[in-house]
Amino acid sequence: MLKGHGKHAPFSLVLHWTTLTEPQTEAAWQALLDKMNTYNLGYNAAAWNGEVRWMTPEGERAYHAGGSPGLKDANRNSFGLTVPYISPSFSPRGISGEVELPFTQRTEHGDKERTAWYPPIDGDMLRECVLWSREVFIRNGWDRVCFWTHASISPRKNDVRNLGVNTFASDGYLVTHGELNALFTE
Repeated sequence: MLKGHGKHAPFSLVLHWTTLTEPQTEAAWQALLDKMNTYNLGYNAAAWNGEVRWMTPEGERAYHAGGSPGLKDANRNSFGLTVPYISPSFSPRGISGEVELPFTQRTEHGDKERTAWYPPIDGDMLRECVLWSREVFIRNGWDRVCFWTHASISPRKNDVRNLGVNTFASDGYLVTHGELNALFTE
């Protein structure tokens, strides 16, 4: 568990993904998160296998969204939650529901804009993550102003880009940014 970086009272939720190169075990997922912690980076919470788990003590700040120009003082003003996600690919892999979307590739010579193939995200899991976060905010008396994805506050980030494109829930409907924002703020 990341010790945290002092108390905070966020007003927004920022959804991230932690990239998996292929479906992995819980131990591999935890190892990825632990590696981030060695750099003093991390998330307030992480989803895995149908549940959301604390990654910092409740009420502590996590450094999860540095350099995000769309939200001033993002680490202080937001709660970071990550979900596991198979990496986008520069060519289609034949994964059902995969779509081609913008991708910012970081190189030693600067950012390169291109497209990548993104697998679908489980919309029901995202709903559960947002509802879990909503309860945390209510319990702590924090204002619930808005929900973001990391890509929506930082154009250089690729997570999470495909809300409303191929994020299907079990009811067959696309999960949208607006729907998740309404769940979080109601």
